[in-house]
Amino acid sequence: MKERIQEETSELKAHNRELREQMKETFRKDRVPGFCNTKWYYAMYFTKGLGEILIFLLNILICFLVIPYGIYMLLPEQKQLYLVAVYFLVIVVFGGLYVIINNRTKVHHLKALKEGRAIRNVICSNNRKIRVITSTIKKDQDEALYDLKKFDDDIAKLEQDLTEIAAKKKEALNTFETVTKTILADEITSNSKEQIDTLCEERDSLRQQVDETDEQIKEQTLLISDRYESFIGREFMTPQKLDELGDIFISGKADNISEAINVYKNMKD
Repeated sequence: MKERIQEETSELKAHNRELREQMKETFRKDRVPGFCNTKWYYAMYFTKGLGEILIFLLNILICFLVIPYGIYMLLPEQKQLYLVAVYFLVIVVFGGLYVIINNRTKVHHLKALKEGRAIRNVICSNNRKIRVITSTIKKDQDEALYDLKKFDDDIAKLEQDLTEIAAKKKEALNTFETVTKTILADEITSNSKEQIDTLCEERDSLRQQVDETDEQIKEQTLLISDRYESFIGREFMTPQKLDELGDIFISGKADNISEAINVYKNMKD
């Protein structure tokens, strides 16, 4: 679409470039100031068209309303006489500038400026045609002009390739899950079988030792309970309390179990 727009508007754009060069040459020969070759200048001195009328009115609004009112509001004191004076000064300044620019440009270079006006009119006309062509092409729903069929064929081929790749990927994954994965697992197990068997034997041996130790602990616990619980009392049949009773014997505070128990209870009270 961009190529079609470029192609169908190329002549108008080339014509506009020629017209701008022609206008520059005309102004150069007649020594017209450069600012005269602007939209602002033609809007102020050779007004034509809605756009230039709006620019002219905007300049009038700024020069004779916004600026004088702004100056008036900045004064230390607002009086009607001051407002009249400000407006008089603004009219003199901007009106004088407008007249001076008119005399130095429009009066002295009227022929060149009129030719410039005519050239600008043609450029504006060409720009309107360019906008119409661009809009028409963008709204055109007929794709036959763009020869998109070859792109459709390429897209279809790419989609087919993607489908085939996806199928091959799925097949490869299935093969891995059902065959390759099993083979790898068998190889890993086979290569490490001796080490695995050794570790299993060590695990079983340690488990047997733990079970035997647990059994011995249970037997010793029962033995201690049967022999000493009746003398010491169930409440003192814990490792921590037995250690504390032992410390009492070592310190010489008691000569027998009964005295040690009494010392312990007095210490806790």
